[in-house]
Amino acid sequence: MNVYADIFTALEAFTVLFGLLTVRFGVLVQMVPFLGGKATPQPVKLAIALALSLIVLPSVWSTYLANPPGPTLIAVYAMKEALIGLTLGFVTALVFDAVRIAGQIIDTARGQNLATALVPQLPDRVSITAVLYYQLAVVIFLLSGGHLLFYSALVDTFQAFPLLGFPEFQTEAMMMVIVRWFGDSMLFAVQLAIPVIAAILLADMVLALINKAAPQIQVFFLGMPAKAMLGILVVLLTLSAAIETFWLDTALSEIGQIPDLLLGVQ
Repeated sequence: MNVYADIFTALEAFTVLFGLLTVRFGVLVQMVPFLGGKATPQPVKLAIALALSLIVLPSVWSTYLANPPGPTLIAVYAMKEALIGLTLGFVTALVFDAVRIAGQIIDTARGQNLATALVPQLPDRVSITAVLYYQLAVVIFLLSGGHLLFYSALVDTFQAFPLLGFPEFQTEAMMMVIVRWFGDSMLFAVQLAIPVIAAILLADMVLALINKAAPQIQVFFLGMPAKAMLGILVVLLTLSAAIETFWLDTALSEIGQIPDLLLGVQ
């Protein structure tokens, strides 16, 4: 009887822990661009979530044996895991969204934001430069080994956010983290777009001087294609510098610190 009881306990622990892990990773995979996207079939996303759950399962196995929850508590834990997965996925995608915003700022500055293209990782169409920067960020992130750092940080989140437990959040620390991440992402986007914005501003000043010296010249219509080409030229000239700025593994290394920051741990 003890053997059957042990088997039943093991099966119960496997079902509960694997299910909770799948909830967290399932929501996370839906939002992280390098793990999925709109073009990725849902069975593939589910397979990725299940694979991650199997990898992490041995490290959280002892938590169930020490504190087996009841059915109601399991449902509460599942909702908590969905919220944690949503938060981690949102914070991770925020870095890539900053790159996308930079591309959209550039296309708006050069007057070409109406031309859009489909990004497989996103549900909406974005401008051309935003597509270039977004895909470039994903490629460089993977080539630089950022995904390995992400997986390591993801495992560390279970120390701050255990499956069978509720962390003690500090509201002030949580708000500071959210505000800081939004501010950093916007600053990152503006820094990437600054060269093109400065070049377009200088072009507008030159066109204004031309219009002042020769009012009969239609500088507005002549300036539209000129600024569009100037923006592309500056993007190409600064692409190497942009690639160095795109070392997203450094930016995403802070993801490992998010659980401690949310809990107010210094």
